[in-house]
Amino acid sequence: MTYVMEAVAQYSKLLVILDRPNPISGNLQLAEGPMLDMATASFLGRWSLPLRHSCTLGELARYFNTMKNIKARLEVIPCSEWDRNMFQPDWHLPFVPTSPAIQSFESMLLYPGDVTMYKLSTKSLIIFSSDGDCQHEYKFGEVNGLASLV
Repeated sequence: MTYVMEAVAQYSKLLVILDRPNPISGNLQLAEGPMLDMATASFLGRWSLPLRHSCTLGELARYFNTMKNIKARLEVIPCSEWDRNMFQPDWHLPFVPTSPAIQSFESMLLYPGDVTMYKLSTKSLIIFSSDGDCQHEYKFGEVNGLASLV
């Protein structure tokens, strides 16, 4: 997205971004994880931010536009009826896999903590994070206390 923003700025065009909530919550108290080592920056990881940043695409666009002085003309179309504390299941929309190894909401939620296990299988993120009993009932509304434990 940031490369598109730079091209838009270079050619004095308007970039319209249809905002998308973060599927593992927009609650900024849940932001956590390692930051990118800029010595390893690449097309996949260009600038440093926490692995679990809790931002929407529109928020990231505005952030990078300001912090990296891109100067793109942006218009962000917000999502209606969205709350920062919502997780993907709260949207009442079908889950769409985000990659071949992330085939469930549970895998997506666990990815920031188990990124090293990412390529083992389509179930590796769930199995690696489980205590052996995969019949847990997740109560995502009670996650807010997690940030205070990190």
